[in-house]
Amino acid sequence: MHQHRSAPFGWHRDFADAHLRLHDWVATSDTGLERDRPTRQTSWPGELTADVIEGIDNRYEDFVQFVIDDVARRRNAKALF
Repeated sequence: MHQHRSAPFGWHRDFADAHLRLHDWVATSDTGLERDRPTRQTSWPGELTADVIEGIDNRYEDFVQFVIDDVARRRNAKALF
């Protein structure tokens, strides 16, 4: 497959646009490297408010448990299929 010589410039332009959009979405979700938002799901305008979870004490352990639970859920769904 052949691409135009200016394709890398287009990629960088698209990446810069995506970076700005992601930055805005993270800011809207009220989360950051040093804190978590009070809910696990961001409520966007027009949606119902998500349930508040009292603090996430350990991000790593919370994520590992999420993955374990998700794998179990998927295995159960596959077994039922």
